[in-house]
Amino acid sequence: SQTAWPWLQSGVDGAVVVREDEARTALTQLGALGLPAGPCGAAGYAALQKVLTGDGSSERRAHLGLDSSSVVAWLITEGAEANPHQ
Repeated sequence: SQTAWPWLQSGVDGAVVVREDEARTALTQLGALGLPAGPCGAAGYAALQKVLTGDGSSERRAHLGLDSSSVVAWLITEGAEANPHQ
């Protein structure tokens, strides 16, 4: 949000583009794990998957300084009811 961005921007080390289909897949995966996330939480999960796995992931992790001792905070701020198209 425009209000939150000034507070958040100094802590951003990167950004990831998540397609609609990737967010839907993540939503399904989270539901299967018993986490009733909404679209925003699912998009964050999809972004984490892109950063941590697949082609080029070792370079992405290195760029962000992520290793086996890293802790990543991922927030889910809404439940499944926030997605009327599910």
